[in-house]
Amino acid sequence: MTGKTLSAHIDMETSERITALSKRENRSKSQIASTAIKLGSILPPNAWSALWQLTNVASPSQWLEISQDITRVLLNHQYKLAQTRIAQSIDEEWLNSLKTEDDILSASIELHYFHRSSSDTFSDRTSYNKYIDIKNQIGRKNYDNHRR
Repeated sequence: MTGKTLSAHIDMETSERITALSKRENRSKSQIASTAIKLGSILPPNAWSALWQLTNVASPSQWLEISQDITRVLLNHQYKLAQTRIAQSIDEEWLNSLKTEDDILSASIELHYFHRSSSDTFSDRTSYNKYIDIKNQIGRKNYDNHRR
């Protein structure tokens, strides 16, 4: 992606938060700033008007509340996007084949622990061992055949 370099003046407290965030996220300060600017650039004028007004009057505790509200909105949208991607990848025929609680439990275990590679084998020994342990714990003798 081609881009343009911008420079901005920020106070020391903001600079320290960006430094800490870049370390925690393992991203450059430039990436942090770019993402923040990208979000800010798509906000409508009334959002910017509110932001300018809040900048002059909001206390630190009010800024914390504002950041928590923004976080909830972002997480809600992240969840909706994940739901959409999952819904698009569900095999409805397989889902409708789950008739009993044991079928659902087995499917849950398989989805969580049992990763098959293209050759229809376990991707690693740890996954296989977890699968066997859980299979034995729930006592499902026909587990291997339930999806056939």
